[in-house]
Amino acid sequence: LIPLLLCAVLMVVVIVLLGKWYSKRLSSFSHVMHRAAEGDFEAEDPTIERVQDEIWELNQDLHVMIDDIQKLNETAMQERIQKEQLYSRQKDVELKMLAAQINPHFLYNTLENIRMMASINHEKDIADMALTLTKYLRSVLDVSGELKTLGWEMKMVESYIKIQNYRFGDRITSEIIYSKEQADRYMIIPFVIQP
Repeated sequence: LIPLLLCAVLMVVVIVLLGKWYSKRLSSFSHVMHRAAEGDFEAEDPTIERVQDEIWELNQDLHVMIDDIQKLNETAMQERIQKEQLYSRQKDVELKMLAAQINPHFLYNTLENIRMMASINHEKDIADMALTLTKYLRSVLDVSGELKTLGWEMKMVESYIKIQNYRFGDRITSEIIYSKEQADRYMIIPFVIQP
C-alpha cells in the first residue's frame, strides 16, 4: 500500500509541476500575444521556444500573423506614399497646364502689340514677321493629338520657312509646289513634314 501511495503522491507532484510549467508557458505566450496586440511586434519570450508543443505552435502561428501584418502595413504605407506623390504630380501638372494656358495668351498679345507698333511705324517686314510668328505659334500650341489636313501642314511649313527667311535673309531659298485642293483632302499627323 505504501508504494502505491508513494506512486500516487509522486504522480500528483508531477502533475502539479507540469501544470505550473504549462501554466507559466501559457502565461508567457499570453504576454507575447498582448504585446503584439498593442503593436510591439518584436515581443518574444525565449522560454516558449524551448519545447515544441501546442504553445510553441501557437507562437509560430502568431509570428506568421505578425509578419503578414507588417507586410500589410508596409504595403499600405507604400500605397499612401504613392498616392501622395501622385497627388503632388497632379498638382504640378495642373499648375503647368494653367501656366501653359496663360503663357500663350501673353505671347500672342505681346506679338500683336509688336505687330501694331510696327504697323504704326510703317515697318511692314516687322509687322508681317510678328503676324507670321503668331499664326505659327497658335498652330503649334493648339495642336492636340488629332489629325490635320495636309494643307494645314503645308501652311505651317510655309510659315516656318517665312520666319527663317526673315532670320537668314537671302541665304535660304525655297520653292513649295503642291495642289492645295488635294492637300485639303488628306489627313496626316501634325508636324510630320515641317521638322
